[in-house]
Amino acid sequence: MANHNAALKNGTVATAGLMLFLLAEAAFAFRCGSRVVQEGMHQWEVVEICGEPVSVRHVGFVVRAYDPRRHDGRDSYIYANGYRYYNEEIEVVEMIFNFGPRKLIRKLKFEGGILTSIRTMGYGYVEKDEQ
Repeated sequence: MANHNAALKNGTVATAGLMLFLLAEAAFAFRCGSRVVQEGMHQWEVVEICGEPVSVRHVGFVVRAYDPRRHDGRDSYIYANGYRYYNEEIEVVEMIFNFGPRKLIRKLKFEGGILTSIRTMGYGYVEKDEQ
């Protein structure tokens, strides 16, 4: 009987772990209608799928290093060890999508036009001009 209880407990823990894994994966994507929006998509694709956001905020710029094999020759630095390092300035844009009072508001962050972060901000609301 003790082995049965231990096996049942292990199965429950494994199931709970699997559920947490599946729920964590959902944070990197969401649905707009019948289409899935996920990290790595282009900004224009998201707007095409979800429509215009209720808010767009230009947060600023970040400077990132990138692979010199994919570089066109600008903004490079050569260090004493002979290696060349490249930097690029990337615009950061934040968009907020309100899908109404029965769905969650999504706050999306784009870096260089690529979706890098999806956050949930609670339930949406009805726009005043829609009432």
